[in-house]
Amino acid sequence: VIISSLTEHSMLKGLLSGFFGLAIAIVGVDPLSAVQRFTFDRLELYEGFDLVAVLIGLFAVTEMLTQAGRLAQWQRIRDDKTSTDMPTLAELRSVGRATAIGSVVGMIVGVMPGAGSTVASFVAYNEAKRWSKHPEEFGKGSLEGVAAPETANNSVQGGDLVPALALGIPGSNSAAIMLAALVLHGLRPGPMLFTSNPEVVYSLFVGLVIVNFIMLIVGFLILRLCMAVVNVRVPYLVMGVLSLVVVGSYSINNSVFDPLVTIAFGGVGYLMVKFGFSPAATVLGLLLGYIVEISMRRALVISNVGWWIFVERPIAFAFILLSILTLFYPIILKWWARRGAARPAAGA
Repeated sequence: VIISSLTEHSMLKGLLSGFFGLAIAIVGVDPLSAVQRFTFDRLELYEGFDLVAVLIGLFAVTEMLTQAGRLAQWQRIRDDKTSTDMPTLAELRSVGRATAIGSVVGMIVGVMPGAGSTVASFVAYNEAKRWSKHPEEFGKGSLEGVAAPETANNSVQGGDLVPALALGIPGSNSAAIMLAALVLHGLRPGPMLFTSNPEVVYSLFVGLVIVNFIMLIVGFLILRLCMAVVNVRVPYLVMGVLSLVVVGSYSINNSVFDPLVTIAFGGVGYLMVKFGFSPAATVLGLLLGYIVEISMRRALVISNVGWWIFVERPIAFAFILLSILTLFYPIILKWWARRGAARPAAGA
């Protein structure tokens, strides 16, 4: 549902973009049967495409190629059009709904092991756009479009602590590092941690609150420096970012293959944007592809009724029904609005 709605004007293009991401996730060795899939006997593809390399390509390289095509449109932003002042009360009120959506989405996604902040940011942005009174402003500097994913990104960290501390299951890389630190200090994550060492748990949650104020202070200190980046001329900016992209993608696995993957997916992402497809939907499909495949195949293995296992349980059937209703809700809403507009015209 979320993937299909990430493309502004075409639900079909959103679905195709998402399926492209799922197809990319298939590449590599089958996690259950160890069969090679679309590896073409290349050792670099045994573990599939590196997620970070694909992300950098679809977002950073795509954006740089897009900016390179707009050299004639570049204009220096005057100082009187920028400000480092605190947001006004009216601006804070305007992003209240988006902030609430980002907080809820981030907390829910954070509780889900393996999802992470990237998924939360995409979901929060999409939901904020769907519920916004001005969805046409998203992608053009909308405050709501900034508030929702950033709030979700911060909120995920709190949700990560739930499975990490209660079950010992890390929901992200940062949670895994934190669990490793606890184990090194002789602490065993799990239900008993709350009774044997409650001071550690409370310290972590208090630390979450304190670190938000620290982030606010640091953000204001480096804000003016970040604002100066927008006035860098496009050729210098493009070459600088692409240089960092190549070096960064190479440093992931110290392999020449990763920069090639990054550049290739940058070209693919540029073509997707040009023809109205959504790189964000592709990334979301790639992120969720492994989780979806593993969960679905495990369910089929333990099932005695085949595909019916996904509809025979009331909870599973309710989720599927809710997804279908959410998918077609925008279409029904538009149809209802057209019908309401047609009635006065017919009466006149």
